[in-house]
This record gives sequence, structure tokens and C-alpha cells, in this order.
Amino acid sequence: MIDVEGLEYEEAYSDLSDLNLEVEREAVFSDEVEEGLVIRTDPEAGTVVKEESRVTVYSSKGKERVRFEDYVGQNYEEVKEELEERGYESVLAIEQTDDRPEGEIIDQIQPQVNDDIIIDETRVIFQVSSGPPTVTLQSLEGETEEEARDYLSNNGLKASVSEEHSESVPSGEVIRQDPESLTEVNEGSTVNLVVSSGPEENSDEDSNEEEQVEEDEQGDDQEDDQDEEQESEATPREETIQVGVPFNEDSDQEEQQVLVYVNDLNNEISEVYSEEMITEDTTVSIDLTISPEEEATYKVVREDEVIVEENVSY
Repeated sequence: MIDVEGLEYEEAYSDLSDLNLEVEREAVFSDEVEEGLVIRTDPEAGTVVKEESRVTVYSSKGKERVRFEDYVGQNYEEVKEELEERGYESVLAIEQTDDRPEGEIIDQIQPQVNDDIIIDETRVIFQVSSGPPTVTLQSLEGETEEEARDYLSNNGLKASVSEEHSESVPSGEVIRQDPESLTEVNEGSTVNLVVSSGPEENSDEDSNEEEQVEEDEQGDDQEDDQDEEQESEATPREETIQVGVPFNEDSDQEEQQVLVYVNDLNNEISEVYSEEMITEDTTVSIDLTISPEEEATYKVVREDEVIVEENVSY
């Protein structure tokens, strides 16, 4: 029996037929032998056989292919673990904001459902929900009701407005909000606004008010003198904050964006204080100027993830 292993099946068939042997073909999967080549024969090479004997030639169908399943709607981490255990070359996720829960597979980029694939040669890519889009609220205190409503509407948020008397906040301006500024909320959420309706009407008699005018003015003059003395003594305090920002090794991004927001004497929290692209663990310096009896706020965000958010008192 001659050795035909590694030959194309047609060549092996011809050689064996020339020896007056009856050739029967059986195709089988093989991880080592290319499709169409002979894997082995039965009887084996070197065996003495009679003419007209039957020889079975096992030819390779190549690596076994399987049909790729539909994983849409399943949890990405669970599917990734399953596919990696089965020997897939790699399993990757591309995140996208979506109304579906965070971590849910929303599309199969490659391979497609029912594609015939070779497991250890297949790179799987899913599109995965990162959850609904979020908005980091800016401070609306002191804004007019119209300005606050416009801001919320432009960011996909709803407004619920109530009124309250205020001696210090002009009529029509926002006194407070809920949730507070710097809070992350989902698009479509409702923000509660309390708007000033101005001072409450005074029920005292006009005559009583007139009797107090002179006395009040004298007292106010004395208080103003004291306030001026205190204000001249108190000056803004400056402080430098060092914040360590770790590089996210699990991210596919080679460079990661770091944004810093500051609310102090010189900055508004709604505006970016500084922006930096990092490729390794990095320390960010933040200079704060804090007004007397006030506090400053700083917030550090890496790729939409809040790393730190702190208040610093005077």
C-alpha cells in the first residue's frame, strides 16, 4: 500500500486506481490538514494489499464550521465569557448610549447571525448599550425661569416649576433646584425648580413703618460701617488641589480625555476649567480662589466618568 497522505484527493485516487485498487472516499473535519488533502488511508501506507481490494481514503474538509447564534438582548459580559471559553479569537464591545439597560447587546457587528464560522479564527464584535444618555446639571440658581426652561429643554430634560416668596432673590429667578448642580441625570428626567415670586406683602400699618424709618436708617448706617470694616479685613483664599487621575487600562482608547470643572470666585461650574489627554496615570493641578464664608467646588471627569467631586470651604 503506497503512501498518499498530504496529496490532493484526486491525485491519490489516480495513484491508487493505477494499482488496481478500489477507492472509497470519506471526508472528515481536521484542524491540522488543509481542505481537500488526504489525512490517512485504511489500510495504512506500507500494508500489503491484494489487487482490487477496497481502500478508504480520508480527505480533509478543513476546520469544522459552526453557525453563529443570535445574542442580541443578552448580557455582554456573560456572552463574552461563554465565547472565550469556547475558543473564539477575541470578543470586543463597542459601547453606545441607548434606552436599553447598560451592558445589553443591541447589535452584532461581526459575524452576523447564522454566519458559518471557524471558532478559533473568528473575531466577534458586539454593539453594547452603555445605558440612557446622561446630562450633568449646571447650576440654575439665579437664572430666570425662561433661561432655566430653555437650558433643560435643550438638554432633553423636563421642568417642574413652583413658586416661593423670597426677600433676597428677585421675582422670576430660580431660588433652588432639585437635583442639585453637578448631578448626572438621564435624558428625559424632570428637574424641579423653585422660582421667586418676590418679597411677601407686609401687613404692618404704613404709619408704623414711617415711625421706624429714621431709626432703621441709623441702624443700617452703623451695620454698613461694621460690614465694610469686616470686608476690608477678609480677603479671598487661594488653594491648589492635586488630583491623581488613573489611566483606565480596560478602555480601548489609547488616549483618554480628562475634563476639570471649577466653581469658585473666578470660574463657573458649567464651563470647562481645563482639558487634557492622558496616556498614563496623571496628576492634575487645580487652583481655587475661595470667597470669604463661601466654598468652592471642583469636579474631575475622565471619559464621562466622574473621578472626584469635592467642596472646599473658605
